[in-house]
Amino acid sequence: MKNRCVIIAGGEYSSGRILPGDFVIACDRGYENAMRLGVTPELVIADFDSYKGEVAEGIPVMRLPVEKDYTDLQTAVRYAVDEGYGEIVILSALGGRLDHTFTNLQTVVYAASRGVRVSLIGETDAVYAVVNSSITLPRMDDYMLSVFSMTDVSLGITLRGVKYELTDGTLTRLENIGTSNEWVSEEAYIEVKDGTLLIIASRRN
Repeated sequence: MKNRCVIIAGGEYSSGRILPGDFVIACDRGYENAMRLGVTPELVIADFDSYKGEVAEGIPVMRLPVEKDYTDLQTAVRYAVDEGYGEIVILSALGGRLDHTFTNLQTVVYAASRGVRVSLIGETDAVYAVVNSSITLPRMDDYMLSVFSMTDVSLGITLRGVKYELTDGTLTRLENIGTSNEWVSEEAYIEVKDGTLLIIASRRN
């Protein structure tokens, strides 16, 4: 299994740390965000509907048709999953059009369903997903932590290290009690035995 793939999308700019050995993909206008971040991508995946400039010589380009089933970001995530990356970090994929944002959240869930550790990092929000598994998140000061079921019912939910703890609990897609929790220790532990959870850390207003 390969190490980590960082995908830079074309949404609202967000900074992020690029580690040695990361494989970086820029999606369409995400190429501009990559340049702003000071990163040269190893691959550009785009239909070039939002970025009209040139791509530096020597950078491979996967050119997509404008009319297609998957967005540029969805295509990039599927590429990373198929290439065997064990972790995917998505930057600059929040803000802008609501439909694109929702699609990006679904894409995070898709990657998690394929057994990949995935995170979507924005300037004021961070998004994670777990499928029949668990995650430990280090404390984020001045952030709230919310947990949502992306399946009709998610069973066997445990929350530890947060103000409102839960043991063997249940969340549903239509009725949720997991909004606006907060860290009370250095780590928050979140587990679901049967189902899919979307986890959002949002900076306090």
